[in-house]
Amino acid sequence: MNPVYSVLSSSPVTHRVSINWNMTGLWVLVYIILLLVSLNEVSAHESRPAYLEITESPVSILRINWTRPTRDERALNIHPVFPKACQSGENNSAYQLQGLIHERWVLNCGENGLTGQEISIAGLSGTISDVLLRYQTADGSKHVKILDIKNPVFVIPSDATPVTNISPYYFRLGVLHILSGADHLLFVLGLLMLIRGSWNLVKTITAFTLAHSVSLIAVMLGYIHAPSAPVEAMIALSILFLACELVRENDDTLSRRLPWLIAAVFGLVHGLGFAGGLSEIGLPQEEIPLALFMFNIGVEAGQLLFVIAAIGLVYVLRKFALLWIPRIEFATSYVMGSVAAFWFIERVWTFY
Repeated sequence: MNPVYSVLSSSPVTHRVSINWNMTGLWVLVYIILLLVSLNEVSAHESRPAYLEITESPVSILRINWTRPTRDERALNIHPVFPKACQSGENNSAYQLQGLIHERWVLNCGENGLTGQEISIAGLSGTISDVLLRYQTADGSKHVKILDIKNPVFVIPSDATPVTNISPYYFRLGVLHILSGADHLLFVLGLLMLIRGSWNLVKTITAFTLAHSVSLIAVMLGYIHAPSAPVEAMIALSILFLACELVRENDDTLSRRLPWLIAAVFGLVHGLGFAGGLSEIGLPQEEIPLALFMFNIGVEAGQLLFVIAAIGLVYVLRKFALLWIPRIEFATSYVMGSVAAFWFIERVWTFY
């Protein structure tokens, strides 16, 4: 059993506690049940965004580009609702790619297009998703709006909406992406359990941040093209690696001596996964810098919230339940490894 190290001090806790296997088995069972329940709740509510792009041509024909995520190989049951006067054209197409359904068609809504009329999204009440709506008129004016369960309707105004108004949306998207990503959070939790001392904590989190920022930027700028399935499998493998390190008897491994190096290496892989969350909404080329910056800041903010919460929990446990810490960490490590192994097999299976 490894000694328990505190991320709040530079010295390890010096005592060892013998593990009661009956009690450990109970902890593992409880953790697995709670984890399965939480994962079931996450899967029941889709959080990925949808994207609705409407482009008006000089002859008042509207070209619709509608992208929505899938869940369990089925498209999320949300769809845009246009005024009854709009008539659908014949140029309809649909295809599925990397967990998304892409649909395109044309509409004829009269000489004035959709100016002054309502667009709504039906079905949002059954999800926690939102929709990025972009409407471009024939003269080049742009209207941008975020539609969600509280505000599912938008009336197209006559004046343009500045693109900079949607920067909070990309920030929020980044926060939600990291906080709803159980795999990313499990990896960060594994790092926190591996780290000895406050300075190593700072170095490790900084290395992870810089590494995933580099790969995120590289993907969004087109320098790297990584298929999502192998990336997701590698993310699961990174969690499994940390779990194995946590239960090893050898305290002088490279991971424990240089956790920042491990964080940097796997951070590059996790950055590829973060890029998938941003690329899903089909960003226009001119908005990539703003979206990239705000999304990355959101990811860091969400990660920082999780780290602070985790450290706070560790502090409380060490103050009021010190003798239980080894059992909790031991059980947590095995649960992490079991879940990561399941994810890895499941994600590799999707290759075929």
